[in-house]
Amino acid sequence: VTQTLRRGPGDASDAAHNVLIHIAATSGIFALILYLLLIGTIIWLGLRALRSASGRRQLMVAAVFGAWMAYQIQSLISIDNLGIAVWGWLLGGVVVGLAQPEFVERIAVRSRKRAKDNAKRTEEQRSLLIGISLAAVFAIISLILTVPMFAADLAMQIANGTRPATNSAGDLASLKSVILRAPDIRPSEPYYETTAAHLLLVAGLTQDARILLQKDLRMDPRDYVAWEYLALSYEGTNSRPGAIPARQRIAQIDPYNYESLLELGRDLNAAGDLLGAKAISARINSFAPNTAEAKAAQAEFGG
Repeated sequence: VTQTLRRGPGDASDAAHNVLIHIAATSGIFALILYLLLIGTIIWLGLRALRSASGRRQLMVAAVFGAWMAYQIQSLISIDNLGIAVWGWLLGGVVVGLAQPEFVERIAVRSRKRAKDNAKRTEEQRSLLIGISLAAVFAIISLILTVPMFAADLAMQIANGTRPATNSAGDLASLKSVILRAPDIRPSEPYYETTAAHLLLVAGLTQDARILLQKDLRMDPRDYVAWEYLALSYEGTNSRPGAIPARQRIAQIDPYNYESLLELGRDLNAAGDLLGAKAISARINSFAPNTAEAKAAQAEFGG
């Protein structure tokens, strides 16, 4: 059953494809509780607004609240991506605004009073200034949070499309600086470190790639992709014994990955541990006997 449900031994994902599970896994149970409280509050306010509104306002509340609910439903099978999540936050904020008592009517009344009552104009202008100031503060905070994300994404795209003119030390050093720009911008984001490490490996900068991967693994010891690239950094340079710890860790994280297990067997065999390699062959054969990897393991080191 396990093998039937798997997409493939080498497939991996760094997102839960469920926002609630992703928040719990990446930020902890307390963050999940706070998020659920926020969601519950918006639902309560939205339902209250629907009950209290009438006519065109009720239609407006229903449209916005329905759109927000649609986002929440799709978030159960979607990733927590900035381009998608921004709509959930924006729509949620509009629902909260519409749920305020007499929200639309209050705006209309204020507009009429502004036109009729010159004596209150100064106070209203002061309130407007405060509102604009608060909006500016929140806009600046949003920019502080989002600009590094966009900058890192852009830097990663540039790195993906950059190739050294030659294999000289100067060109490789220039390439390295381009590749490391994204993880330098967002050092706490493992994705940029693993992607940059892969590009460094492709460029032949193996030692730099290992340093980056080891840094990433100190932050997230269960990063499957980082362990895979670390193993490849040794296997791709004919230093297979050095890949054994990484392959063993992958076997703990993903025990049914017969492709990685075959490489572990080859690493053990290269290190002179034929008995360990035979054990790996037997392990592959125990759950994936009809695969090409099982046949290759049997042919290379028995079991």
